[in-house]
Amino acid sequence: MSDDAKKAGNRAVDPRLKKVRGERCRALRKALKLSQDAVALASGGDLLRTSVVHIEKGDTAIGSLQMIRGLARATGVPMDVLEGYIDGRIPLDEVIVLRSRIAREAPSVIDWLMRQSIPLD
Repeated sequence: MSDDAKKAGNRAVDPRLKKVRGERCRALRKALKLSQDAVALASGGDLLRTSVVHIEKGDTAIGSLQMIRGLARATGVPMDVLEGYIDGRIPLDEVIVLRSRIAREAPSVIDWLMRQSIPLD
């Protein structure tokens, strides 16, 4: 069994699909003007720079929750939206618009939480 099959939960991943998904990840990263180092750093330890390189080249399948979570953290895109984009169901321009909207609204959500009597720890 290949390493990719093991990583993908014992199911083989079509190399063309890995390449297309990797190209989408690269397009998103570039649209956000992030370096591969910045993605790795912002992933919260879920991704190494070499992982980002291998994903973008199509050498590594994006299948684990850790990878999706790391890419979502680094890009500021919700995991379900990121998965939809990587799978080709959501266009890049919609992802960018949604991410911008979330970034604008995030401070108001944080302010609202701070005004509540809800312990955050």
